[in-house]
Amino acid sequence: PFQMVTSVADAGIDVLNVNTTRAPSVLTLTDATLTGLVKAGLDYTAIETVNLNSAGFADTVNIVSTNAATPVNVRTGGGKDTVNVVGVSSATGIFGQGDDDLVHVGSDTAVLGNDAGTLNLIAATLTIDGGTGTDIVNLDDGGDAAANTGILTSALVTGLSPAGISYLGLEKLNIWLGTGDNLFNAKATLVGGSTPVTVTGSSGNDSFNVRSDGRTVNDIGSRLELIGGAGANTLNFDDGLETASQSGTLGKTTIAGFGMGGAGLVYAGFETLNLVLGSGIDQ
Repeated sequence: PFQMVTSVADAGIDVLNVNTTRAPSVLTLTDATLTGLVKAGLDYTAIETVNLNSAGFADTVNIVSTNAATPVNVRTGGGKDTVNVVGVSSATGIFGQGDDDLVHVGSDTAVLGNDAGTLNLIAATLTIDGGTGTDIVNLDDGGDAAANTGILTSALVTGLSPAGISYLGLEKLNIWLGTGDNLFNAKATLVGGSTPVTVTGSSGNDSFNVRSDGRTVNDIGSRLELIGGAGANTLNFDDGLETASQSGTLGKTTIAGFGMGGAGLVYAGFETLNLVLGSGIDQ
């Protein structure tokens, strides 16, 4: 069910291209081997780049680990594909291309947010491009007992894993925090409202900050949902350096306006809410 084209492993730059061509495939990559092919346990350790290209079926790609010296690119083509990423040690790209794709990232994503898996095995840059269709990415750090400082921008998630996770072309991004006392800084979401983001805390006493580096909330461009979880949690909404006059609405579970795009902010599970407005005439 595959075609393999590769140069001879020598002193040059060698590339392994794997193209699935038939019914739905299940490929599993570790730091040494690729399984799920006609050839059992293909060893790729002498290769400089690995490209996995699945066909237009509902394929599954499991990335358990990667070789630190070998960048990996996964292109899932058409079909409703699932990619499970446990860990990476080399620059890794996942390209959803056509149809509705699902990407799970974490050491245990069988049940999302169940205080089991972490993102601690993401040791090199992971890039996820959903492509067309309705694409969902789940980042599960729910089992991490350390106190992390996470940062969300419109294109990048950092601080929950040793290396950053960049994203684009998604219709939904879900993030689960660990059981420690975490700080999560939501600086921006994608302009235009196309990528809603939900961040869910666990049992720790977590603090969530909604503000850009310039202390405004204007960079919240898609719906942002923050769920505090079981601890004593604090939500800081900081528009303190905004100079324009703005209007906004504070509801029981929502904050809208104040320069935010999309559906603004949805929140739940917080014991304290601090709201700081700018120097303009706000209403």
